[in-house]
Amino acid sequence: FIVGALTVLPEASLTEAAAVMRAQASGDFACHHLLVKGDGATPHGILSALDLTRALCRGFRRGGSQLAGRFTHKTVADVMKPRASLPICEHTATMSQVVQEMLLARQNCVLVAGEVGDAGILGVVTPRDILRAFVERTPGSTPVVNWL
Repeated sequence: FIVGALTVLPEASLTEAAAVMRAQASGDFACHHLLVKGDGATPHGILSALDLTRALCRGFRRGGSQLAGRFTHKTVADVMKPRASLPICEHTATMSQVVQEMLLARQNCVLVAGEVGDAGILGVVTPRDILRAFVERTPGSTPVVNWL
């Protein structure tokens, strides 16, 4: 389930977001995705380590040489994947359905929604999570909510 340490505000700088990811970078559950969430319950989108890297590389392609200087002028909202562009599965979906949704959408994460009518997101499933489920021999028929 999404915890406060894995969320970031849309107006946060990319440097701040990178620091949040870095703080979560140890152990089996290293953070490569942050839920972008404002004051309300509905998330704005997802910021991934890949999004941060792309923003950083764009700065270099434009002749930038100072990492921090290029990064601090952008906000999370500037480079995140908006919620509307992300695949979403209901919490009752199976692990197999989540994998299929990720592949069909060609995205590196799937949002797991709460109850019908609930604007909340229970979790985010990433390719790393799918690999972990494979190693743990989690059956494809397992409801994703039981695996989160």
